[in-house]
Amino acid sequence: MFGEIMREITSFESIDELLTDGGWEFDVDNSTDDLATWFYPPSGIDTEDETVETVTRIWVGADSEDVDDSDLEWHVIFVGAGDGAIDYIFSAESLVENLLTIEAYRLGDAEPDFQG
Repeated sequence: MFGEIMREITSFESIDELLTDGGWEFDVDNSTDDLATWFYPPSGIDTEDETVETVTRIWVGADSEDVDDSDLEWHVIFVGAGDGAIDYIFSAESLVENLLTIEAYRLGDAEPDFQG
């Protein structure tokens, strides 16, 4: 039963709902048939440097329609990231567990300490 509940909570649709209900915006301009991305407006910065990420972003892609939601890799890129920045990768469960830490990050903060 726990496994069924976890699969439901960590489905693509559930995570999309969790993100958008939490203030994340689905990025229509940068999403494609193979890639979905959201950004967190409260983390935003103003910069003229086009090589710097201006918001914290979450993205997920699938190589095939046969990929199960539980196998998806959720990527996080923090505001201020540039070339060579760390692309944090989470399972769906780990993303949910660490979402508050991700949302709390602001440019200049120390590297987050993730759970799990």
